[in-house]
Order: sequence, then C-alpha cells, then structure tokens
Amino acid sequence: MLLRVQNTLGAGRGDRVVMGLEKKTHLKGYLLAFILPLLSFLLASLGGYMLSEVTGVKGVEVVVGLAGLSATAFYSLRRLKALDKAGKMHIKRIIRDAEFRYGAATGAEEMDYLAGYADTERTR
Repeated sequence: MLLRVQNTLGAGRGDRVVMGLEKKTHLKGYLLAFILPLLSFLLASLGGYMLSEVTGVKGVEVVVGLAGLSATAFYSLRRLKALDKAGKMHIKRIIRDAEFRYGAATGAEEMDYLAGYADTERTR
C-alpha cells in the first residue's frame, strides 16, 4: 500500500511507522458517521410520531424515521468521502523491529506486557 503522509519525524524508506489523523478530522468523521445519523433518525422518528398522532395513521414514525436516516446517511457518506480526501495523515512514531514483531503497541504498559510475554516464550 502506498500512502502520502506528512513525515515530521524523518522516517526513512522501509521504516515501519504508526500513522494518525489530525484530531479535527477524527472528530468530524465521528460526528458525520455516528452522531448526525443517530440524531436525525431520532428527530425524524419523533416528528413522524407527532404526525401519526395528528393524522391517526399508524406507522408514520417508522417511514419518516427511516427517510430521515437515509437522507442523512447519503449526506454523511458524501461528506466523509470529501473529508477523506482533505484529511492529512501524519507519522505518529517510528516502530522498532521488536515492537513490530508483536504489534504496534500504544503505550508503555502494553510494551512491558508484550516484552514479558516475549521473554516467557523464549524460555520455553
């Protein structure tokens, strides 16, 4: 896989790295993918419920809720695609070979655990 990323750490060709996105891009993505569709579904269902109470037609809240969810999903997918093109990835850190063997660890505790596991494996 070939990606273009901001190389602020000076990683060289062939280095294994952990990549990340800007915090702002993460938050926008979460909002578009999860929060906005959920809110629109709930609000549209509530509106449909009120409409069904006024008109006396049963099941309107289901149809209106799904229509609201579908419209928001279409909008969100388009915006996520644009966000994907605009969001810039960066290198968070360069991984040593020992780290890569057991997976990219995210913290010191995980590295200690993995290092202890590796030591027990060698003694068997």
